[in-house]
Amino acid sequence: MDAVGAVILHYKTSSKTIDCINSFLSLPQDSFAQHIVVVCNSGGDESDLEIAYKYLDSEMVEVVQTSKPLVFSQAMNVGVQALAKYSPKFVILSNNDIAFNDSKMYEKIDEEYGVSHFGAMGPDIHSVTSDTHSSPFYIRYYFSWLENLKIIVLLYRSILRREWKKIPEKEFVYDNKDYKKRAEDLMLQGSFVILSKDYLERFPKGLYPQKSFFLEEDILLYLCRKFNLKTVYNPSICVDHIHSVSIDKRFQDKQKKRKFVTFQTLKSRKTFLHIIGHYNITKKIKFSNEIKKVK
Repeated sequence: MDAVGAVILHYKTSSKTIDCINSFLSLPQDSFAQHIVVVCNSGGDESDLEIAYKYLDSEMVEVVQTSKPLVFSQAMNVGVQALAKYSPKFVILSNNDIAFNDSKMYEKIDEEYGVSHFGAMGPDIHSVTSDTHSSPFYIRYYFSWLENLKIIVLLYRSILRREWKKIPEKEFVYDNKDYKKRAEDLMLQGSFVILSKDYLERFPKGLYPQKSFFLEEDILLYLCRKFNLKTVYNPSICVDHIHSVSIDKRFQDKQKKRKFVTFQTLKSRKTFLHIIGHYNITKKIKFSNEIKKVK
């Protein structure tokens, strides 16, 4: 029986994490052996302890605690590495603010893989708070070195002008009007992504280990394209997403939130610039040891 792994990234809101875990636990186990890893990334606070104690005796749910809060990609990779011992056919990376009710999810993933042999796959992600559909991204992708350099210059200008202090009346929310159409070779929304064994054979440690938040989707698509790994959006699977729960929990002040986003995006753009400038299709990417040990 093939194994399927799920990595759920927990941060602060234990009730959402438990709902997400229950969504996975409700899936039938007759076709796939399911293994769930919850990465507690809140710095050992009460919510981390609550999750750890709740699933202490669970045979299906493993809880790991990071030594300190990690950025998204590094925290997810802790879970990916914990699942490696099962040699999973698929690994699902999920935010904790995700819920779903689809008993045939694993069958649909396996069916899609049989057709496309995807490297990464994404479902229809329905944002509960805005009633929008956020995957895939039908936007221009800035994948050239020069384009990213221009964006970095603009971000520096934004920082010098302290533009994060100018709070817009309404925050932009991406809404994909073509969410009912299956698509390939597009950027997938990162709150729920399925990685296949094809991807994991190329990148066994998981996502590119950034040192900052944001642009994980951009880097994932760029690397998939560079290494001939297909990205697929399949709307036959739908999950509900309560958008930005983790970052809103961290930042109550909108100015501080926008400042954080600006500086983190700048760091990630520099990382992306490094990837574009130093890696090409004939050179195997070597991951540095960015993952911290789990207690």
